[in-house]
Amino acid sequence: MKKKLLKFFNAIKSRNGEYLNELRNDHEFFKREITNNLEGMTKRLYKHYKYFSLDYVKRIIGHFKDDALLSNPWCMRYIESEFLILNNQIDLIKRLKLNGFDLKNRTVLEIGCANGCLLFACSKSGAKKLVGIDISQTRLKNAREFLGEKLLKKKVELLLIDIFSQDLPYDKSSFEVIFSTNVLEHVQSTHDYFGRIKKYLSDKTEGCFALTSVCNKYNISSILAEPHYGIPGLILLNRKEASNIWYSERKKLFSNLDYEVFDWFLYEEYQNIAFSQGLETFPLLDKYSVDSIDAHLKNYKDFADKYYIMAIDKLTNLCLIKSNNDILAGAIKKYFDEFIKDHTEEEVTPQRKVYLYLKYYAFVLEIITMHKSDSLQSASFSPG
Repeated sequence: MKKKLLKFFNAIKSRNGEYLNELRNDHEFFKREITNNLEGMTKRLYKHYKYFSLDYVKRIIGHFKDDALLSNPWCMRYIESEFLILNNQIDLIKRLKLNGFDLKNRTVLEIGCANGCLLFACSKSGAKKLVGIDISQTRLKNAREFLGEKLLKKKVELLLIDIFSQDLPYDKSSFEVIFSTNVLEHVQSTHDYFGRIKKYLSDKTEGCFALTSVCNKYNISSILAEPHYGIPGLILLNRKEASNIWYSERKKLFSNLDYEVFDWFLYEEYQNIAFSQGLETFPLLDKYSVDSIDAHLKNYKDFADKYYIMAIDKLTNLCLIKSNNDILAGAIKKYFDEFIKDHTEEEVTPQRKVYLYLKYYAFVLEIITMHKSDSLQSASFSPG
Protein backbone atom coordinates (compact mmCIF):
# COMPACT_ATOMS: atom_id res chain seq x y z
CA MET A 1 0.00 0.00 0.00
CA LYS A 2 2.84 2.38 0.82
CA LYS A 3 4.39 1.87 -2.62
CA LYS A 4 1.02 2.54 -4.24
CA LEU A 5 0.63 5.82 -2.37
CA LEU A 6 4.15 6.90 -3.27
CA LYS A 7 3.41 6.15 -6.92
CA PHE A 8 0.42 8.49 -6.90
CA PHE A 9 2.33 11.16 -5.02
CA ASN A 10 5.29 11.03 -7.40
CA ALA A 11 2.99 11.13 -10.43
CA ILE A 12 1.43 14.40 -9.37
CA LYS A 13 4.68 15.83 -8.01
CA SER A 14 6.59 15.17 -11.22
CA ARG A 15 3.96 17.03 -13.27
CA ASN A 16 3.07 19.85 -10.93
CA GLY A 17 4.86 19.55 -7.62
CA GLU A 18 4.79 23.27 -6.91
CA TYR A 19 1.00 23.31 -7.27
CA LEU A 20 0.56 20.49 -4.76
CA ASN A 21 3.02 21.98 -2.27
CA GLU A 22 1.32 25.37 -2.35
CA LEU A 23 -2.03 23.73 -1.70
CA ARG A 24 -0.50 21.74 1.12
CA ASN A 25 0.94 24.86 2.75
CA ASP A 26 -2.07 27.10 2.19
CA HIS A 27 -4.71 25.38 4.33
CA GLU A 28 -4.62 23.16 7.38
CA PHE A 29 -7.47 21.25 5.81
CA PHE A 30 -5.36 20.20 2.86
CA LYS A 31 -2.49 19.22 5.13
CA ARG A 32 -4.81 16.80 6.87
CA GLU A 33 -6.38 15.54 3.65
CA ILE A 34 -3.04 14.87 1.99
CA THR A 35 -1.69 13.15 5.09
CA ASN A 36 -4.74 10.99 5.76
CA ASN A 37 -5.92 10.36 2.24
CA LEU A 38 -2.94 10.79 -0.04
CA GLU A 39 -4.26 8.55 -2.77
CA GLY A 40 -7.65 10.23 -3.02
CA MET A 41 -6.20 13.72 -2.84
CA THR A 42 -3.58 13.15 -5.51
CA LYS A 43 -6.15 11.52 -7.79
CA ARG A 44 -8.39 14.56 -7.52
CA LEU A 45 -5.54 17.00 -8.11
CA TYR A 46 -4.18 14.96 -11.00
CA LYS A 47 -7.61 14.96 -12.63
CA HIS A 48 -8.51 18.60 -12.14
CA TYR A 49 -5.42 20.83 -11.87
CA LYS A 50 -5.09 21.23 -15.63
CA TYR A 51 -8.54 22.85 -15.78
CA PHE A 52 -8.48 25.00 -12.66
CA SER A 53 -5.61 27.17 -11.45
CA LEU A 54 -4.27 27.27 -7.92
CA ASP A 55 -5.77 30.73 -7.40
CA TYR A 56 -9.19 29.41 -8.39
CA VAL A 57 -8.92 26.54 -5.88
CA LYS A 58 -7.94 28.99 -3.15
CA ARG A 59 -10.86 31.29 -3.93
CA ILE A 60 -13.36 28.43 -3.67
CA ILE A 61 -11.86 27.20 -0.40
CA GLY A 62 -11.78 30.77 0.88
CA HIS A 63 -15.58 30.81 1.19
CA PHE A 64 -15.30 28.62 4.27
CA LYS A 65 -13.78 29.04 7.68
CA ASP A 66 -10.94 26.64 8.48
CA ASP A 67 -12.75 25.06 11.44
CA ALA A 68 -15.81 24.40 9.27
CA LEU A 69 -13.64 22.71 6.65
CA LEU A 70 -12.21 20.43 9.30
CA SER A 71 -15.43 19.59 11.10
CA ASN A 72 -18.16 19.59 8.45
CA PRO A 73 -17.85 17.03 5.60
CA TRP A 74 -20.52 18.90 3.62
CA CYS A 75 -18.03 21.75 3.03
CA MET A 76 -15.64 19.40 1.22
CA ARG A 77 -18.48 17.99 -0.88
CA TYR A 78 -19.42 21.54 -1.87
CA ILE A 79 -15.83 22.29 -2.91
CA GLU A 80 -15.54 19.05 -4.87
CA SER A 81 -18.80 19.85 -6.67
CA GLU A 82 -17.10 22.93 -8.14
CA PHE A 83 -14.65 20.65 -9.93
CA LEU A 84 -17.32 18.30 -11.22
CA ILE A 85 -19.22 21.09 -12.97
CA LEU A 86 -17.44 20.68 -16.30
CA ASN A 87 -18.27 16.97 -16.56
CA ASN A 88 -21.89 17.67 -15.59
CA GLN A 89 -22.26 20.43 -18.18
CA ILE A 90 -20.81 18.29 -20.97
CA ASP A 91 -23.29 15.55 -20.01
CA LEU A 92 -26.14 18.08 -20.13
CA ILE A 93 -25.26 19.16 -23.67
CA LYS A 94 -25.13 15.51 -24.77
CA ARG A 95 -28.56 14.79 -23.32
CA LEU A 96 -30.02 17.88 -24.97
CA LYS A 97 -28.72 16.70 -28.33
CA LEU A 98 -30.22 13.25 -27.80
CA ASN A 99 -33.58 14.96 -27.21
CA GLY A 100 -33.38 16.95 -30.44
CA PHE A 101 -31.83 20.19 -29.13
CA ASP A 102 -28.65 20.80 -31.13
CA LEU A 103 -26.47 23.85 -30.40
CA LYS A 104 -24.63 23.84 -33.71
CA ASN A 105 -24.51 27.35 -35.23
CA ARG A 106 -26.75 28.71 -32.46
CA THR A 107 -26.41 32.00 -30.57
CA VAL A 108 -26.30 31.20 -26.85
CA LEU A 109 -26.77 33.29 -23.70
CA GLU A 110 -25.90 31.95 -20.26
CA ILE A 111 -27.38 33.76 -17.27
CA GLY A 112 -25.03 33.24 -14.33
CA CYS A 113 -22.08 31.82 -16.24
CA ALA A 114 -19.90 31.40 -13.11
CA ASN A 115 -16.61 29.72 -14.05
CA GLY A 116 -17.45 29.31 -17.74
CA CYS A 117 -17.72 25.51 -17.86
CA LEU A 118 -21.08 25.47 -19.67
CA LEU A 119 -19.88 28.06 -22.19
CA PHE A 120 -16.87 25.83 -22.84
CA ALA A 121 -19.12 22.78 -23.36
CA CYS A 122 -21.36 24.79 -25.73
CA SER A 123 -18.35 25.92 -27.77
CA LYS A 124 -17.27 22.30 -28.20
CA SER A 125 -20.78 21.51 -29.47
CA GLY A 126 -20.55 24.01 -32.32
CA ALA A 127 -22.35 27.07 -30.94
CA LYS A 128 -21.73 30.10 -33.17
CA LYS A 129 -21.79 32.94 -30.61
CA LEU A 130 -21.68 32.70 -26.81
CA VAL A 131 -22.47 35.40 -24.25
CA GLY A 132 -22.02 34.76 -20.54
CA ILE A 133 -23.24 37.18 -17.88
CA ASP A 134 -22.76 37.18 -14.13
CA ILE A 135 -23.09 39.61 -11.22
CA SER A 136 -19.84 38.44 -9.61
CA GLN A 137 -16.54 39.92 -10.74
CA THR A 138 -14.74 37.00 -9.09
CA ARG A 139 -16.77 34.46 -11.04
CA LEU A 140 -16.07 36.26 -14.31
CA LYS A 141 -12.37 36.30 -13.46
CA ASN A 142 -12.57 32.54 -12.99
CA ALA A 143 -14.37 32.20 -16.34
CA ARG A 144 -11.77 34.25 -18.24
CA GLU A 145 -9.03 32.20 -16.67
CA PHE A 146 -10.75 28.93 -17.52
CA LEU A 147 -11.84 29.74 -21.09
CA GLY A 148 -8.57 31.31 -22.19
CA GLU A 149 -7.82 34.19 -24.55
CA LYS A 150 -8.18 32.18 -27.75
CA LEU A 151 -11.80 31.23 -27.10
CA LEU A 152 -12.67 34.67 -25.72
CA LYS A 153 -11.39 36.39 -28.84
CA LYS A 154 -13.04 33.90 -31.17
CA LYS A 155 -16.66 33.60 -30.01
CA VAL A 156 -17.22 34.15 -26.27
CA GLU A 157 -18.20 37.45 -24.63
CA LEU A 158 -18.32 37.84 -20.84
CA LEU A 159 -20.31 40.68 -19.25
CA LEU A 160 -20.68 41.92 -15.67
CA ILE A 161 -24.43 42.53 -15.72
CA ASP A 162 -27.43 42.00 -13.45
CA ILE A 163 -30.03 41.07 -16.04
CA PHE A 164 -32.85 41.88 -13.60
CA SER A 165 -31.86 45.52 -13.19
CA GLN A 166 -30.00 46.18 -16.45
CA ASP A 167 -30.70 45.62 -20.12
CA LEU A 168 -28.27 43.57 -22.16
CA PRO A 169 -26.41 45.32 -25.00
CA TYR A 170 -28.46 43.14 -27.36
CA ASP A 171 -31.87 43.54 -28.98
CA LYS A 172 -34.95 41.59 -27.93
CA SER A 173 -35.14 38.02 -29.25
CA SER A 174 -31.36 37.99 -29.84
CA PHE A 175 -30.62 34.48 -28.57
CA GLU A 176 -31.70 31.14 -29.95
CA VAL A 177 -30.71 29.30 -26.77
CA ILE A 178 -30.62 30.56 -23.17
CA PHE A 179 -29.10 28.61 -20.29
CA SER A 180 -29.36 29.20 -16.58
CA THR A 181 -28.08 26.50 -14.24
CA ASN A 182 -28.22 26.74 -10.45
CA VAL A 183 -29.23 30.40 -10.61
CA LEU A 184 -33.01 30.54 -10.32
CA GLU A 185 -33.09 30.04 -6.54
CA HIS A 186 -30.91 33.16 -6.15
CA VAL A 187 -33.31 35.38 -8.10
CA GLN A 188 -35.55 37.64 -6.02
CA SER A 189 -38.49 37.34 -8.45
CA THR A 190 -39.09 34.11 -10.34
CA HIS A 191 -41.72 35.95 -12.42
CA ASP A 192 -39.08 38.47 -13.53
CA TYR A 193 -36.73 35.62 -14.41
CA PHE A 194 -39.15 34.06 -16.88
CA GLY A 195 -40.04 37.54 -18.15
CA ARG A 196 -36.39 38.08 -19.07
CA ILE A 197 -36.28 34.68 -20.76
CA LYS A 198 -39.25 35.72 -22.89
CA LYS A 199 -37.62 39.06 -23.77
CA TYR A 200 -34.29 37.72 -25.00
CA LEU A 201 -35.29 34.30 -26.37
CA SER A 202 -35.79 34.43 -30.13
CA ASP A 203 -39.22 33.68 -31.53
CA LYS A 204 -38.05 34.08 -35.11
CA THR A 205 -36.09 30.85 -35.53
CA GLU A 206 -37.56 27.37 -35.21
CA GLY A 207 -36.59 25.32 -32.19
CA CYS A 208 -35.36 28.12 -29.94
CA PHE A 209 -35.43 27.19 -26.27
CA ALA A 210 -34.26 28.06 -22.78
CA LEU A 211 -33.04 25.51 -20.27
CA THR A 212 -33.23 26.20 -16.56
CA SER A 213 -31.81 23.74 -14.07
CA VAL A 214 -32.45 24.07 -10.36
CA CYS A 215 -32.15 21.65 -7.45
CA ASN A 216 -35.45 19.96 -6.68
CA LYS A 217 -36.98 21.42 -3.53
CA TYR A 218 -38.61 18.12 -2.50
CA ASN A 219 -35.79 15.72 -3.38
CA ILE A 220 -34.61 13.86 -0.29
CA SER A 221 -31.03 15.09 -0.73
CA SER A 222 -32.26 18.68 -0.60
CA ILE A 223 -34.21 17.89 2.56
CA LEU A 224 -31.22 16.27 4.27
CA ALA A 225 -28.94 19.17 3.36
CA GLU A 226 -30.00 22.37 1.59
CA PRO A 227 -27.70 22.44 -1.47
CA HIS A 228 -25.90 25.67 -0.54
CA TYR A 229 -25.74 25.70 3.26
CA GLY A 230 -26.14 22.04 4.17
CA ILE A 231 -28.86 22.60 6.78
CA PRO A 232 -31.59 19.88 6.91
CA GLY A 233 -35.10 21.12 6.16
CA LEU A 234 -34.02 24.67 5.31
CA ILE A 235 -35.21 24.38 1.72
CA LEU A 236 -38.78 23.76 2.92
CA LEU A 237 -39.22 27.10 4.67
CA ASN A 238 -40.71 30.30 3.32
CA ARG A 239 -38.34 33.13 2.45
CA LYS A 240 -38.70 35.04 5.73
CA GLU A 241 -38.14 32.02 8.00
CA ALA A 242 -35.29 30.67 5.88
CA SER A 243 -33.54 34.05 5.73
CA ASN A 244 -33.58 34.40 9.51
CA ILE A 245 -31.94 30.99 9.87
CA TRP A 246 -29.43 31.61 7.05
CA TYR A 247 -28.18 34.79 8.66
CA SER A 248 -27.93 33.33 12.15
CA GLU A 249 -26.35 29.99 11.22
CA ARG A 250 -24.18 30.65 8.16
CA LYS A 251 -21.59 32.52 10.24
CA LYS A 252 -20.50 29.12 11.53
CA LEU A 253 -19.53 27.97 8.03
CA PHE A 254 -18.71 30.88 5.75
CA SER A 255 -16.02 33.52 5.95
CA ASN A 256 -17.48 35.29 2.92
CA LEU A 257 -20.32 34.75 0.48
CA ASP A 258 -21.20 36.73 -2.64
CA TYR A 259 -24.72 35.39 -3.22
CA GLU A 260 -27.92 34.71 -1.34
CA VAL A 261 -30.68 32.15 -1.76
CA PHE A 262 -34.25 33.39 -1.97
CA ASP A 263 -36.98 31.00 -3.11
CA TRP A 264 -37.47 27.39 -4.11
CA PHE A 265 -40.51 25.97 -5.89
CA LEU A 266 -41.85 22.66 -7.15
CA TYR A 267 -41.90 21.87 -10.88
CA GLU A 268 -45.63 22.61 -11.28
CA GLU A 269 -45.14 26.01 -9.64
CA TYR A 270 -42.31 26.91 -12.03
CA GLN A 271 -44.53 25.75 -14.90
CA ASN A 272 -47.38 28.03 -13.81
CA ILE A 273 -45.10 31.04 -13.33
CA ALA A 274 -43.60 30.57 -16.80
CA PHE A 275 -47.08 30.24 -18.32
CA SER A 276 -48.10 33.56 -16.75
CA GLN A 277 -45.20 35.15 -18.66
CA GLY A 278 -46.33 33.77 -22.02
CA LEU A 279 -44.07 30.71 -22.03
CA GLU A 280 -44.61 26.95 -22.08
CA THR A 281 -42.43 24.47 -20.24
CA PHE A 282 -41.79 20.76 -20.03
CA PRO A 283 -39.21 18.73 -18.11
CA LEU A 284 -36.14 17.29 -19.79
CA LEU A 285 -36.68 13.63 -18.93
CA ASP A 286 -36.05 10.15 -20.21
CA LYS A 287 -37.99 6.99 -19.49
CA TYR A 288 -35.03 5.36 -17.73
CA SER A 289 -34.85 8.14 -15.15
CA VAL A 290 -38.53 7.86 -14.31
CA ASP A 291 -38.44 4.04 -14.18
CA SER A 292 -35.51 4.22 -11.76
CA ILE A 293 -37.91 5.07 -8.93
CA ASP A 294 -39.81 1.76 -9.17
CA ALA A 295 -37.87 0.16 -6.32
CA HIS A 296 -38.56 3.16 -4.08
CA LEU A 297 -42.26 3.10 -4.90
CA LYS A 298 -42.51 -0.48 -3.64
CA ASN A 299 -40.89 0.43 -0.31
CA TYR A 300 -41.93 4.06 0.08
CA LYS A 301 -42.91 3.69 3.78
CA ASP A 302 -39.53 2.24 4.79
CA PHE A 303 -37.86 4.88 2.62
CA ALA A 304 -39.73 7.69 4.38
CA ASP A 305 -39.16 6.30 7.90
CA LYS A 306 -35.43 5.82 7.33
CA TYR A 307 -34.83 9.27 5.88
CA TYR A 308 -36.98 11.02 8.47
CA ILE A 309 -34.79 9.58 11.22
CA MET A 310 -31.66 10.49 9.27
CA ALA A 311 -32.82 14.10 8.74
CA ILE A 312 -33.66 14.63 12.40
CA ASP A 313 -30.35 13.07 13.50
CA LYS A 314 -28.40 15.37 11.17
CA LEU A 315 -30.35 18.35 12.44
CA THR A 316 -29.60 17.43 16.06
CA ASN A 317 -25.89 16.95 15.38
CA LEU A 318 -25.57 20.45 13.88
CA CYS A 319 -26.33 21.96 17.31
CA LEU A 320 -28.38 24.84 15.92
CA ILE A 321 -30.11 27.52 17.94
CA LYS A 322 -33.07 25.75 19.59
CA SER A 323 -35.75 27.92 18.00
CA ASN A 324 -34.21 27.29 14.56
CA ASN A 325 -34.02 23.57 15.26
CA ASP A 326 -37.70 23.41 16.24
CA ILE A 327 -38.82 25.22 13.07
CA LEU A 328 -36.76 22.94 10.84
CA ALA A 329 -37.87 19.76 12.63
CA GLY A 330 -41.51 20.76 12.16
CA ALA A 331 -40.99 21.40 8.45
CA ILE A 332 -39.30 18.01 8.02
CA LYS A 333 -42.16 16.20 9.78
CA LYS A 334 -44.72 17.96 7.55
CA TYR A 335 -42.73 17.01 4.44
CA PHE A 336 -42.69 13.29 5.24
CA ASP A 337 -46.41 13.33 6.08
CA GLU A 338 -47.04 14.77 2.60
CA PHE A 339 -44.64 12.21 1.09
CA ILE A 340 -46.66 9.31 2.56
CA LYS A 341 -49.98 10.86 1.50
CA ASP A 342 -48.84 11.38 -2.10
CA HIS A 343 -47.73 7.75 -2.35
CA THR A 344 -51.00 6.30 -1.04
CA GLU A 345 -53.92 8.44 -2.21
CA GLU A 346 -53.80 7.56 -5.93
CA GLU A 347 -53.00 4.57 -8.12
CA VAL A 348 -49.49 4.83 -9.58
CA THR A 349 -50.21 5.10 -13.30
CA PRO A 350 -47.40 6.02 -15.74
CA GLN A 351 -48.52 9.66 -15.56
CA ARG A 352 -48.64 9.53 -11.76
CA LYS A 353 -45.13 8.08 -11.73
CA VAL A 354 -43.84 11.07 -13.70
CA TYR A 355 -45.56 13.37 -11.19
CA LEU A 356 -43.92 11.60 -8.23
CA TYR A 357 -40.55 11.56 -9.98
CA LEU A 358 -40.63 15.31 -10.60
CA LYS A 359 -41.86 16.09 -7.10
CA TYR A 360 -39.71 13.80 -4.96
CA TYR A 361 -37.10 11.80 -6.84
CA ALA A 362 -35.48 14.03 -9.47
CA PHE A 363 -32.39 15.55 -7.88
CA VAL A 364 -32.30 18.41 -10.39
CA LEU A 365 -35.23 19.88 -12.29
CA GLU A 366 -34.22 20.59 -15.89
CA ILE A 367 -36.92 22.79 -17.39
CA ILE A 368 -37.19 23.43 -21.13
CA THR A 369 -38.97 26.71 -21.90
CA MET A 370 -40.30 27.96 -25.24
CA HIS A 371 -42.59 30.66 -26.55
CA LYS A 372 -46.21 29.50 -26.48
CA SER A 373 -46.42 29.54 -30.26
CA ASP A 374 -43.75 26.83 -30.56
CA SER A 375 -44.82 23.19 -30.63
CA LEU A 376 -43.53 21.08 -27.77
CA GLN A 377 -44.91 17.78 -28.97
CA SER A 378 -41.85 16.57 -30.82
CA ALA A 379 -39.49 16.94 -27.88
CA SER A 380 -41.67 16.28 -24.85
CA PHE A 381 -41.35 13.07 -22.90
CA SER A 382 -44.26 10.67 -22.76
CA PRO A 383 -44.16 7.86 -20.19
CA GLY A 384 -46.96 5.90 -21.81
